[in-house]
Amino acid sequence: MKFWQIVLVLFVSVALSFGVATYSRESRQNEDIRQPPIQETRLDHIKKTGILRCGYINEPPFELKDLNTGKMTGLGPDLMEEIAKQLSIKIDWVGEVSYGQMLTDLSLNKYDMICAPFYALPARSREANLSVPFYYFPAYLYARSEDVRFDNHSENANAPDIKIAVLDGSFSSMAASQKFPKATRVTLPESSGVPELFVEVGAGKADVVAGDPASFANYDKNNPGNLRQVLGAPLQVMPGVFILPAKEQDFKNAIDTTLAYLQGTGFIHELYKKYESPSVKFLETAIPYRNDDGSNK
Repeated sequence: MKFWQIVLVLFVSVALSFGVATYSRESRQNEDIRQPPIQETRLDHIKKTGILRCGYINEPPFELKDLNTGKMTGLGPDLMEEIAKQLSIKIDWVGEVSYGQMLTDLSLNKYDMICAPFYALPARSREANLSVPFYYFPAYLYARSEDVRFDNHSENANAPDIKIAVLDGSFSSMAASQKFPKATRVTLPESSGVPELFVEVGAGKADVVAGDPASFANYDKNNPGNLRQVLGAPLQVMPGVFILPAKEQDFKNAIDTTLAYLQGTGFIHELYKKYESPSVKFLETAIPYRNDDGSNK
């Protein structure tokens, strides 16, 4: 082989080697772009740390934090502590939520879930995952004790001269929009809670509020006889759920499965009995099976 032929062969070999190396490097770079690293899920993080960070509300009988001891009491904490026990994790009650800000704070990872019973509202499902229902809230109108204008005629509240107390992000706001759109809204700031809605009516700043018997019973305990439940059927019966972060299906599955398990063991049934009173009855979810005799007990 002549010298120039040898040089040509070496040149072609080097060029091919360079091209293959360049293509391989670019392919790896493109592959890295196409396949970003798998990010840690919320459930992965909870399992790794052993801690579930809970947002909470201060609204008995659902939840109440003792400011001196930091201890949480109520239906929500009792249920969440049992869920944590079943999942072999611990609860850290990291902060009180506000109705107007809680979904944003949840998306910003300020807590792992909102560990309090809430209405399953469509607007909430747009921004977060909702657990399976673990009981149902009947919602009624509440008015001052001497006010009988709405008894068995809740539609009478749908008038411009009627003031209805609302809190953005709560059921009271949805009820005002859908059932009483003509009423004049008395809107509380986002930092308020459901108890303040009853205070507005009791103080004469509003005529009515849409709420649930448990929340009303807490107000009535400290203000006996000031307000009453308007006579008539419930405005609506809403599922009670926990609120979880969006796009975290594995986490939702873990909570849902544990709730179903605790329903089957009877734990949730006994929990309701602990917090029921003559004026507060929890509407339990139906057991999703039947025995041979047709019963589901």
